[in-house]
Amino acid sequence: MIERRRCSDQRCAVTGPNALGCPRPAEGPWRICHTHTRAWDRRRSHGVSFESFLSQTQPLPEIGPCQAVCCYLEAAHRDHGLCEIHYQAWRREGRPTGNAFAPWAARTRQPVNSRVLSLRGLPTLVGLEVLYAIGRRADEQVSVVTGGMRPWVDQLRACAVTSVTAFDLSQLDGLGDAHHARFARFTVDHVRLAYAQVEDERQRDVWDLRLFGGTGRRRLDFTSIRQHWLREATKAWVATTVGRVGHSSLSHRLGSIAALSAVLASGPGGGHDPATLDRADIERFLGRVLSDVVADDVGVGWRH
Repeated sequence: MIERRRCSDQRCAVTGPNALGCPRPAEGPWRICHTHTRAWDRRRSHGVSFESFLSQTQPLPEIGPCQAVCCYLEAAHRDHGLCEIHYQAWRREGRPTGNAFAPWAARTRQPVNSRVLSLRGLPTLVGLEVLYAIGRRADEQVSVVTGGMRPWVDQLRACAVTSVTAFDLSQLDGLGDAHHARFARFTVDHVRLAYAQVEDERQRDVWDLRLFGGTGRRRLDFTSIRQHWLREATKAWVATTVGRVGHSSLSHRLGSIAALSAVLASGPGGGHDPATLDRADIERFLGRVLSDVVADDVGVGWRH
C-alpha cells in the first residue's frame, strides 16, 4: 500500500552527531523529509532497519521557503524550491517551467489549513484591508474560519488588484460556496465604508445611513425629490435626525416630502423657485394628502 504523503510543520527526524536536525519539512509516516524518504525507500529494500538508517544518515542543508508566492511553508523539493503541496500541484498542472513558472507560482492557491490564512503575495494595502474586514467581522460576531475566506484571498492575489474596492464582485460567480461570496461582499462593503467621508456622502442622492450614525445596511434615496432646494433642505434635516428617529419613520417622512415634491412639480414652474410658491400650492398638497387618506380608508373598508 502506498502511504499518502502529507505536508507537515514538523522538521525531518534525521539528526547529525552534533544533535542538529535536518531543517527540511517532514512528510509521510516516518516523519522525514522528501529526500531522506527516497533514500530510506532504497535502503529498506536491502533490509536496513529504520533505526540503522537514522544513525547512518546526515542532515541536509535547508532549501529555503517555498517559491509559491502565497506559501508560508518550507521548500521540500530542491529542483523548483517547492513544498510538497505545491510540488504536487505543479505536477498536476503540467509542470510549468522557464517563463511559465513565475506566473504559475504567483497565481497558485495557498495550502488548505484550518489554522492559517495566508495573505502572502497580496499588495500591502490589500492585506491590511482584508485584516480590517476580519476584525470587523469578529466584532460583529460573524464566522471568520479560514475556509470561508481562503478562496477569495487567493482570487485577490491572482487578479492583482491594488485595493479590494477595485475588485469586481461579479467575478464571484462560481467561486466556492456562499461563505466565500459573503466574506468578499462584507470586506468590500466595510472597506468602502471605512474610506467614505460624510461630506462626500452628503453630495450624493442615495445615502448610506451608517455614515450618519445609522445601524444596519440602510440606505435613503432622495432622487424622488425633484426640486434641488427641497432636496437639499431634506438632506440637511435628515443629517441631523438620523439616529434619533427610526428608519421606518424616517422613510415615511421622506415619502411625504416626495409627495409634496410631486405636487409642486405639477404646478407652474415645477416648484423649482421657492419664492414663487404660495398658499395654492399648500392647498393642492393638503388635497393630495386628504385624497390619499380617503383612498386608504375606502380600501380598508372594502377589504373588511
